[in-house]
Amino acid sequence: MPTVPKTPSDLRSTIFFALIAAAIGLFYVVVSIVGPTHPKPGAAPAWIGFACGLVFVLGGGAVLIQTLFKGGDESTANPISGAPPWLGFVYKMLCLAIVLGLGAVATWVAFGPGPRTFGGTGAFLGEKGGRVAFGIGAVIIWSIVAAGAFAKLSQLFRRMRIH
Repeated sequence: MPTVPKTPSDLRSTIFFALIAAAIGLFYVVVSIVGPTHPKPGAAPAWIGFACGLVFVLGGGAVLIQTLFKGGDESTANPISGAPPWLGFVYKMLCLAIVLGLGAVATWVAFGPGPRTFGGTGAFLGEKGGRVAFGIGAVIIWSIVAAGAFAKLSQLFRRMRIH
């Protein structure tokens, strides 16, 4: 199936929204560092706000890299085929940091101390149901991280044996 080439306005809007995401994340990073002088009882620790903000900052950065260095080649699986090798490494580290940040937040919501209040359509399950849902998400995230680490280490050891 042929792909429709992206227009310059598509690229501009992608860059615009990546910058918006990074700015929103930067706001939460700064607020978590400066923080309220008198946080509410039961409020999440400051590192949760920092981690959530950082996920948005890094996500915006990853989208910018992918958008600016794609090279217009939609046929490749490499999201940044037109980028220099060092930028490919930076991009992969950004993606890894995003996954680790999401895993840390999900783990805290599921297993951290203190009560939780959940809203939305799944709120009828209550605190226990919300914690279970976030626990399942955390287990999935950390399983993906472990599988990726295992695959990379296996690849590294195979290369070491060959040489």
